[in-house]
Amino acid sequence: FEIKTDIVGWDDKFFYFQHDFRHKGKVCATVLAKGFFVRGKKVVAFDKVIQAADHDLTPTRTPEFIRNWARISEQLYDTRAKAGS
Repeated sequence: FEIKTDIVGWDDKFFYFQHDFRHKGKVCATVLAKGFFVRGKKVVAFDKVIQAADHDLTPTRTPEFIRNWARISEQLYDTRAKAGS
């Protein structure tokens, strides 16, 4: 099988990427993930990471399903923080 990885968007904190697992040219699984970079104890904005890497990655509009996922993740985090867990 082959794995194709694309960065599908980013915001102030996270970058979002997609792994498509392909077998004989067909996608048989997709994994969505998010990550971030830290320097010291602070999150580094992804656009600054791109600049530091001297990479020309043109920003694109983050897909709506990723923006929804980010919003839901933030709500979950806020709910847990309020509950003290």
